[in-house]
Order: sequence, then structure tokens, then C-alpha cells
Amino acid sequence: MKINRRQLMRYGLMGGAAWMSSSMLSGCLTAALFEPSVSTEQIQSVLLSEDGATLAVLSDQHHYLFETTPEIAEWRRRPASEPRPTLELGMINVDEKQAIRCGYRLVTPSTDGSGETRGHYGMLGGGVYIANGITAPKGQDFFAHNAQVTVRTALTSRETTVRWLLTPITLGLDGVLFIGMMALMSHAPAGANIGSGGLTQPTPSTPPSTTPQNPAKVQ
Repeated sequence: MKINRRQLMRYGLMGGAAWMSSSMLSGCLTAALFEPSVSTEQIQSVLLSEDGATLAVLSDQHHYLFETTPEIAEWRRRPASEPRPTLELGMINVDEKQAIRCGYRLVTPSTDGSGETRGHYGMLGGGVYIANGITAPKGQDFFAHNAQVTVRTALTSRETTVRWLLTPITLGLDGVLFIGMMALMSHAPAGANIGSGGLTQPTPSTPPSTTPQNPAKVQ
């Protein structure tokens, strides 16, 4: 069967249209695979390590461990009589390697009775881990904080399995939480005035022995 030039052009146009449709569909699927997920988590506790180096934000699903800024770390050395500031956390962004970044505002009440506040803005960085059922006693916080936080997680393609590690936080026999050899410090117990209570000072204790944790898949 002979095919003339007009038929060749028609077949070429049809093939081109099919290829463009296929490419567009493939592009949409690829974009969907890499589109970040956005969720909301309830913040259970915000704790500060004994040395002031780590800020631990605990939710029921994940533990977000940040390297502190000087403005946050200095509160570990402030007198217990000073009113505690409020830590307002922005959206937590999680990349494919579990690295996290989060903006924050530290709101400090005045000490002259005027009722005025001052705010410090900054950026935190760190890592995210699966909570593995480890939580702080209810109401234990170093800073007052927002009740929930928005988490934006970058996804990889279906061919890549994202594996997140279990939390390095451990629970001591006396109920104190540890990260490594450092205790995580909290504010006064539940029911205490966030502006007048002192730091909860745990009695000396030996951190629980730790064993290597196996990676676990993100739920």
C-alpha cells in the first residue's frame, strides 16, 4: 500500500500529539510524586537540654531536635524568678535527609509590670525522629508554646523508601528524659503559672543505657 505525503503528515501530527499527551501525563505524575505533604501535629512538650544546646519539641508522632540559638540557650542560665518567655514556632520544613528548619519568635514579658512584651525572631535547624512512644510528663515545658505546629515534608519518588530513625531521647528510671548524657529540663509542673514558676530540677540520676536503634519507616 502506498502512503502519500499528506498521509505521512497526518500520521506525524497524530504521533506528535500522542507523544505530547504522554509527556504531559508523565510530568503530572512526576510532580505529584515530589509534591510535599503538609500536616498538623499537636505539640506535647518543649524542653531544653541541661547544657542549653538542644531544644526538643515533642509531638505524639515525632521528636524535633533543634540546635539552640544564643537567645534561647541563655534562658538556661537565667534566674528562676524571671518570667518565662513564650516560644512561637512557625512551619517546620523537613527535607529528604530528615534535616529540618523552622522560624520562631521568642516573646518575653516585661519585668517592670507594664505588661509590654518584646519579641526576638530567629531560625532553628536540626533533625526529626520517630517518637517511638516516648513522651514527657503532661504539662512539663521549659517555654510556653503554641498548641500545634504545621509540618511540611518533602517526599521522594516511589522508588525511594524514606527511612527515619527512632528518637535518641531516652527515659530514665526516675521519669527524667535524656538526650545522650544530658537531661532535658522542663518548667514547673502542670498548673503552675508560666510567668512565675521556677525550673524543675531533677535529682541526680544515671542516664539509661542506650542501644543502637534500628531505622523505622515513616508512618
